[in-house]
Amino acid sequence: MPASGAMSSTNVDTTCKAAGHVTPCAGTTCQGDCVLLPNLNNCSWPMDQLAKAVCGGGHASQCPPLDQTYIVMQDSWREGSACGVEMAGCPSGYLTGPTCYCATGNDHSDRYALCARALGEDPG
Repeated sequence: MPASGAMSSTNVDTTCKAAGHVTPCAGTTCQGDCVLLPNLNNCSWPMDQLAKAVCGGGHASQCPPLDQTYIVMQDSWREGSACGVEMAGCPSGYLTGPTCYCATGNDHSDRYALCARALGEDPG
């Protein structure tokens, strides 16, 4: 879902709920008010598990469909930021190389919120 403004966890959650979707979690120890999805349980690198399903493996930074997509993280993670994929790279100081597979959402704006359809929701 397209999101406006900084990619904070609150903004990602609000974007999903405004569209009538649910906010997915990447592990019970990472997230707050969200829905646990099957096989999405690695809160250290939440987008990498999704990359395996979408692109067949590798880091999320090697999966073009996930570029500029952010997932909700626990409120205490990087001052409420969501975690996202930035194939163009992260600011200096990150250990993820020329692309970034857990970018700090507060450093980026107007990206995409990772949302999920609720059970029974019409894919329409």
